[in-house]
Amino acid sequence: MDKPKSDFVNSESREHSENVAELELILNGITEPLVLIDPQFTIKRQNKASVDFIKKRKTISIRDKQCYKALYNRDNVCPFCPFGNHDSQKENFDDVFLENNYSENFEREIFFKSNVKTETLYLSFFPLTKNGKIYSIVEKISNITEIKAKDEETLRMRNLAS
Repeated sequence: MDKPKSDFVNSESREHSENVAELELILNGITEPLVLIDPQFTIKRQNKASVDFIKKRKTISIRDKQCYKALYNRDNVCPFCPFGNHDSQKENFDDVFLENNYSENFEREIFFKSNVKTETLYLSFFPLTKNGKIYSIVEKISNITEIKAKDEETLRMRNLAS
């Protein structure tokens, strides 16, 4: 006996909801901030670590805010942003990738003043393609301040030993 169509739709809808919830758990389990940025520099999605990252600077919400304002407390596109010359009136990021011969993923290391201390951040950018166009970018923010400090200490120790 075949299931009624409504049971099939409900089952499919329930499975979709479970998949979305599972994906959200995975993203929120990642301890580094991840944000989905559209061509107008607007944050469309973020994980829990992103919210924690911006709470350090007393910002309450970042969704639907400009990435440069919400993440880095700037009034304009960041000078270190690989999309700084992007025309935010365009519907995708293809102009930047073609103009700069960017490969698929790329990184930047920056110094960022957070409240009273300067942090070293390693930014990774991952383009998302739909219908052959780069419609969004995922930015991952890694705070490597402690790693850099340990590297400098190790180098000092080596120099003292020689």
